[in-house]
Amino acid sequence: MSKKFFNKLTNQKLISAWKKKSWKKEEKFLFNLQKNIYRLALRGQLEEMTYYQKIIFCSISTKSLAVNKVIQEYNLKISSIIQLKLVLSLRIYSYKQLNLYSYWKNLNINLSYKDFGFIYKQIIVKLIFFILKPQWEAYTEINNFNFQDNIYDRDAVLNLSRIIRYRPFKYFLNGKIKKNDYNYNNHKNFIYKLNNSNIIKNIINFYLNINIARNNSELTDNILTYGIVWSLDTNPFLSKLNNGPAYYINYGKSFCILCNNKDSALLLIKIIRRTFLVLGFSCDINMYGNYDKGFKFIFLKYLISIKKPYLHITSSQEARSQLLHQLRALLYKKDFLGRNRALTHITLQNAILKINVILIHWFNYFKICTLADDFLLMDKIIDNSIYRWQIKKYKRNITITWKRQCLIYINNRKRIGSKRNVVKLLFLEYINRNKYFPLVFYRSIYDLDKVYWK
Repeated sequence: MSKKFFNKLTNQKLISAWKKKSWKKEEKFLFNLQKNIYRLALRGQLEEMTYYQKIIFCSISTKSLAVNKVIQEYNLKISSIIQLKLVLSLRIYSYKQLNLYSYWKNLNINLSYKDFGFIYKQIIVKLIFFILKPQWEAYTEINNFNFQDNIYDRDAVLNLSRIIRYRPFKYFLNGKIKKNDYNYNNHKNFIYKLNNSNIIKNIINFYLNINIARNNSELTDNILTYGIVWSLDTNPFLSKLNNGPAYYINYGKSFCILCNNKDSALLLIKIIRRTFLVLGFSCDINMYGNYDKGFKFIFLKYLISIKKPYLHITSSQEARSQLLHQLRALLYKKDFLGRNRALTHITLQNAILKINVILIHWFNYFKICTLADDFLLMDKIIDNSIYRWQIKKYKRNITITWKRQCLIYINNRKRIGSKRNVVKLLFLEYINRNKYFPLVFYRSIYDLDKVYWK
């Protein structure tokens, strides 16, 4: 669009139509396009899939939706005229060809160059997310080796546990990306190995360069770890060495490999470390075995203990420490010398209200754990932490007052309480929890009823 066109953008009907735009219709239109991308990706029809992905880039409806979502996400106050100019002028450039200054100058809009650059890049990222999301949903279908990025951590852990139970491999490799400080030239060649058309490969590069530098997303992590496990899974030498196929899983920054041969496991570690070194970012990767003798490993803050035929899931030491740090941050503050001092302005009643929110959030994450004794232990530690805070708050022995005013017995269980507020017990939450049915990791919103995902 030329500069003269935007100087004449005063059509009140166009501006009024933008304000009255039905975003539900635009979302339905986008969803139908994404559904086609998903189904074509499942069949491996690359050219047809690319056709629908190009429609998302070129359509005024999807561009409008991307602009609207970016404005809502970042709470931007932009006039309708500027939004229209952004939609009508939006062009997709490669990362190297991008010249934002001349683009911004020709628009002639009342928006600083810095703000325009940020908004433009986020709109492009949103459009790229629209086209890549259904494609990676298809790549994570059953019989492949991914978990979808919209699945809960606990669901991924449960599904991994099922895989281990039904397919008991002897050796388990667990890796996690530590950094994302890689450079453009290194990761470009790696991304090009994925099964995509050239235009989509360029788009992925654009997405990674913009998105990782600002706000890393689960989709970005899945693309990177998917590329790693995909290249390993398609290596015929590793398949022969392992006496059959290994099982590859990736979820966000984490990935797992289950195999039967020790030599294959050691070789995989060397290959992965070399791959990460070439890409310019590092990872933690550990090997565990033997399945018959039993071993433990940490996956997504869960400690999974395996000893044939048992498998137990508990919270890791890191997760417990993080919970206690959250509680201490609520009850203490550091003075000018860096020493912890108990907060005196918070009453026990108000502290209990805030503590319960933290405890419920933590329990909802670890509600799939299989050992109730761990929750009993955490309850004792939490009660002791609150009692010690009260001692430091009043700087004297409060044993008698504490027992008389702050301890309540409910159903023969000792509880910390003040007035009508009582500290929740993780153990009681665990034994009274409803039966949990995880989202099946191979079910997608693009081929099932939306109600399933609510």
